[in-house]
Amino acid sequence: QGTFQDITERRKREQKLRRVSERFERFANNVQDAFFILSADYSETEYVNPAVERIYGVTPEEADDNPMAWLRHIHPDDKDELLADVEAQQDGSVEWPVEQEFRIDHPDRGMRWVQAWLNTIPDENGDPSRLAGVTTDITDRKQREESLNALLEVTRELMSAQSKQAAAEQAIDAARSVLDQPISGLWLRDSDEEVLQPVATTAKAAEVVGAPPTYSAGESLSWEAFAANEFRVYDDVLAHPERLNAETPVRSEIIIPLDEHGVINLGSTEPANFSEADVSMARIFGKTVEMALDRADREQRLLNQRSRLQQQNDRLDEFTSV
Repeated sequence: QGTFQDITERRKREQKLRRVSERFERFANNVQDAFFILSADYSETEYVNPAVERIYGVTPEEADDNPMAWLRHIHPDDKDELLADVEAQQDGSVEWPVEQEFRIDHPDRGMRWVQAWLNTIPDENGDPSRLAGVTTDITDRKQREESLNALLEVTRELMSAQSKQAAAEQAIDAARSVLDQPISGLWLRDSDEEVLQPVATTAKAAEVVGAPPTYSAGESLSWEAFAANEFRVYDDVLAHPERLNAETPVRSEIIIPLDEHGVINLGSTEPANFSEADVSMARIFGKTVEMALDRADREQRLLNQRSRLQQQNDRLDEFTSV
């Protein structure tokens, strides 16, 4: 005598889980973030995707053999804190999920910042049985944060500039060091001659371009951007017949208008060499420099007014004494 049980629903659930698992694996095998599933005590690797090599600098085979292989290339300054986190996870003194940011000294990609997210997978009784996580490369974001912080410091320095010339020189030094744009220059408007005069350039710009030109009305892309007060990005300067120098070695260029003051030019000898992050930082930088020039202009006018007032007082004192 035997018994029969309808397992149709169970089979359907198993097939559905299998399809979900297959879709997840196809997805995980084609992304740049590292996915992993480990035993709760870090003693066994149940799954890693190929991106673990891009993120951590270890192959999936190495991660399979050694679940702690991901620690191999952790920056020395971050390793102790991560090990303390692992210990806290194992003794139950951590709140889930866990988020961490740390550095990887990648053997092929150099120093990288990553962000890891880790959570538990409960067993049938609801107890943590496995750990699942994903790690993302956030180096670009970190670099933008560092650049913005550096730009904030530059803003403080620019706002203390005593003249437009001093502000221009500080701005171009910041373009080289903070924006990492070695081919840079700043032009200020000469209202008497109605031209843009070069007032500050980097050494690399002088090496690549030579003596900086003076821009006159209707003769250059820089004057057009200044006259229209429009931020402009050129992926290939040679494609524009309005360029001043027909044989210019500059291929990519960002022209940042500074309202009535002038323009900043950021250049590269490679076409289409500016990323979205470069363009975004350049926009912020331009507004910062513009504010600094406004302030320097006001300070100069106040200084001139004080000077004229002092001259008038001196003449009055002289008249009175006579």
